[in-house]
Amino acid sequence: MAAYTPPLLLRDLHLLDVLELAGTTQQAGQWLAVSQPTVSRRYRRLAADFGLKPAALGTKACRFGTSVSLRQLRLGFRWHRFETGVVALASDPLHQGLLEGLPAQVPMPMRFRPAAQWRQLVQEAVVDGALVSSLELEAWPTRPAIEEQATGGWGNDSRNPAVEQVHLGHWPLFLAGSGTSRQPEVLVPASPLAPGLRSLLVSQGLALATTSGSGAHDPAAWLRRLASCRLAAPVPELLLDRQQGDFGQLERLAARTPLREHLWLLLPGYWRSIPVLQATVAALLQLAVEAGACPTAPALPEEATAEKAAIPEEAVSWRQVG
Repeated sequence: MAAYTPPLLLRDLHLLDVLELAGTTQQAGQWLAVSQPTVSRRYRRLAADFGLKPAALGTKACRFGTSVSLRQLRLGFRWHRFETGVVALASDPLHQGLLEGLPAQVPMPMRFRPAAQWRQLVQEAVVDGALVSSLELEAWPTRPAIEEQATGGWGNDSRNPAVEQVHLGHWPLFLAGSGTSRQPEVLVPASPLAPGLRSLLVSQGLALATTSGSGAHDPAAWLRRLASCRLAAPVPELLLDRQQGDFGQLERLAARTPLREHLWLLLPGYWRSIPVLQATVAALLQLAVEAGACPTAPALPEEATAEKAAIPEEAVSWRQVG
């Protein structure tokens, strides 16, 4: 991971971004190595300065509030990262290991989210990119793209840059567990967080065990439960092969036909002009080759795949790449 220190001028904004990704002031404080009261105090000051109004849990990606002026500051913060040669990527806990070792990555908190919320976080410049799995979509396997939701704001918005989805292939998953696992049930996050995963596993006749609350986003909590209850977890095969990431340390269970998922990287539409984003895409595509990920992408609507001669920074568009 890259060593990157946010400028003093932007450290409260960094705290707000970590708070959005971590989900609670307690978890944000643990991530930043500061006390929960410190996080709360600094957030209240930002909220007063920018007129931020927290939203109910699950209704918006920026649950702690946003504004036009704050969005512009975040875009400036993003460009500072790019000028420094680093990139802030996010993912859910099951896939975070795939981001380890990528060039110049700034560590960010992990969290399961509906796919539409990941797109919002990239659009708002809370993160520079997000690794999204088809397991986070509402259905499996027929839905071809990340679908607009009522709170997702998928329409054109001239204030925000484009967000593109770079398809990374059709990746194999294996069930894995601790040395005592017998695969009676597969551990999954609560239904709203990864509905496609639940649909996929049920279609294979597998029984499910649910983890919820803050433990759903904590790899250590998953590992403890996997060991104590002899459960299994669906893990990208590449992580098991490399023993990479928290879940890569698990043992592959009895051989069965691997499950598969599509992976996308959501990026600003101008990513091709940013060297660190180009390097990130190249590294993930190389991982896809090593993983044996089928390159065939789900079909997208015609208007989403049409090539454009130029991508204006202020235009919102969707296009399948790779």
